[in-house]
Amino acid sequence: MGEDATLGTTFGIIDSTGYLDENAYANDEFTQFMNEAFVNSGGFNLPSYDAGAALELALGDWEIKAAALNIGENDDGNNYNFWGAQLGYRLDTALGEGTYRAVITGTSSAFFKPRADLGEAMDGAEDGAPIALEDTPQKTDLLGYGLSFDQAFGDHLGAFLRLGWTDHKDILDYRGLYTGGLQLAGGLWGREADTVGMAYGYLDGADTGISNTNVAELYYRFAANDFLALTADIQYMADAYEDGEDIEGWIFGLRLVAEL
Repeated sequence: MGEDATLGTTFGIIDSTGYLDENAYANDEFTQFMNEAFVNSGGFNLPSYDAGAALELALGDWEIKAAALNIGENDDGNNYNFWGAQLGYRLDTALGEGTYRAVITGTSSAFFKPRADLGEAMDGAEDGAPIALEDTPQKTDLLGYGLSFDQAFGDHLGAFLRLGWTDHKDILDYRGLYTGGLQLAGGLWGREADTVGMAYGYLDGADTGISNTNVAELYYRFAANDFLALTADIQYMADAYEDGEDIEGWIFGLRLVAEL
C-alpha cells in the first residue's frame, strides 16, 4: 500500500497472543519470564490455536491489529466467539525504541456467572425440590482492556509495563493486573546473547475469594550457542485470601530450550 503502509490478513488456526498484548521484554515463556503474569495479561483471556482470522495494518509508526476466533468449547462446554483489537505506536528517540499499545478484548455471551445460592439449590434438587430459574447460573460475556508498553534505554537495558482490567469481577480471579520489570542484555558483561530479567506484579483480586497476589521473578538466560539456551529462574508468590490462610512460597526452576 506504499512505502509506509502495509496490510496483512491471516485465516486459519490463529494464536491471538501473536497479534494482541505483545511486548518486547515480557511476552515469550520460552525465552523470557516463566510466570504467566509476565507473559500476557490474564484479563484479556487470549485464546490460542482456534479457527479465526487476523488483520494487521501498519501506517508509518502506527499499527492496528485485530483478531477474531471461534473457540470450540470452554470449560463449561460452551462454544463462544472471541474478538480483540490493538492500537500501537512506535516511538524512536535518543533513549531508544519503544512501543506503546492499547488493547481491548471481548467474547460472546457463553460464560456462566456463578451464584452463591446455586449450591443450596442443587442440594435441594437432590432431595426432590425443583430448581427455580433464578437459582440457575446465567451466561455473560467477558470484556478486558489495558495497556502494554516496552521501552529500550540504550543498547543494554529495556523496561516493560503492563496494566490490565476486567469488568467481570465475579468470573475471573483478578479485576486488575499491574506488572513491570527490566531486562539487561549480556553485552554489559561480555555475553552478547545472554539476558537477565527481573519483574514484579500486583494482581488485584476479584470476587472469587482471592484478595490479592504479589509475584516477583528473576531469571538468567545463558545462550550456549545459536540454538541452545539454559535459563535459571527464581519466583516468589504470595496469595492473600478473603477467608482462610494466606499462602506464600518460592519457586525455583530450570528451562532448557532448543530452537532449530
